[in-house]
Amino acid sequence: MGKYTSMPCAHCENKFVDKDDVVVCPICGAPHHRSCYREKGSCALEDQHSEEFVWQAPFDPELAKKMITCKKCGTQNLKEATFCNHCGTNIKTGGDPDHPRDNSTAYSNVPVNVGEVPPSSNDGFEVGGITAREISAYVGSSSFFFLRQFQFLLSTKFNFSWNWPAFFFKFAYLFYRKMYALGTTVMALYALLSIPSVLYSVELLKQMAPDYLGVTMAYNVELMAEMEKYMPMCTLGLTLLSIFCGAFTNKVYLRKVITDITKLRNDAGAKPAGSREYYAELYMRGKTNKIAVILIIAGGFLLYSALGSYIIELAGIM
Repeated sequence: MGKYTSMPCAHCENKFVDKDDVVVCPICGAPHHRSCYREKGSCALEDQHSEEFVWQAPFDPELAKKMITCKKCGTQNLKEATFCNHCGTNIKTGGDPDHPRDNSTAYSNVPVNVGEVPPSSNDGFEVGGITAREISAYVGSSSFFFLRQFQFLLSTKFNFSWNWPAFFFKFAYLFYRKMYALGTTVMALYALLSIPSVLYSVELLKQMAPDYLGVTMAYNVELMAEMEKYMPMCTLGLTLLSIFCGAFTNKVYLRKVITDITKLRNDAGAKPAGSREYYAELYMRGKTNKIAVILIIAGGFLLYSALGSYIIELAGIM
């Protein structure tokens, strides 16, 4: 929240301090205490809204003498501050922007703005007492998309909303978002439904060997005919599996987000709610698993390499 420190709330006009929970009007950008925004029910400057109106921080000559501007993000900070309240850059040296503001190295790999809520998604949204700020910290850089999807799911009572990455990448995306149980199930179904086409492809390559490898290879005509019967049904199954992932991943992910955040809240050793350490812990628990995706890609590459080696070995041309 440090970007608005010492600036007045648009509703109560009290100046923000570092620990205040601030929401920003998605139309004009005016900052409010979350409680003030709820009390008002809308932006305090709603009567001034127009296409041209944009909130501007009031100029305070006395305060300006005590402030210094961060060269990286333009945020005003007290001159005695070492790190920028907004982006974390060392104001005095222009050093590492990812250095924690409290000089601690415990969360040095956590973005300093973790827990900030996308402007158009912070209008008092809560689910089960869990705030948009907590969800944003857990989800990470895709919080704007997921907050919108979660709001849609909860407001419409639908069990599905669309997720294109899940549609195209299926179990790889599920592992990426740490939904391991569902990812394993989808991967097993994908492998099962792919068996007929893989077996058919192997025999087809053997059949085409004289044209492409210059050798004659025995192939199983009966197996090809048998697999060809199942392939249309399996192709339909794979399509339905993709549609299932695209339609229901957001719902499953919403449940996971709520469950994981609730567990952290109830953890006896959890950091104080609202502290930077608490949001950093949420970020680490929700952080995507890129290693799982790399392993899946590597596994697919090895599988196809082994299949190719098998065909070449059968042809006798190592």
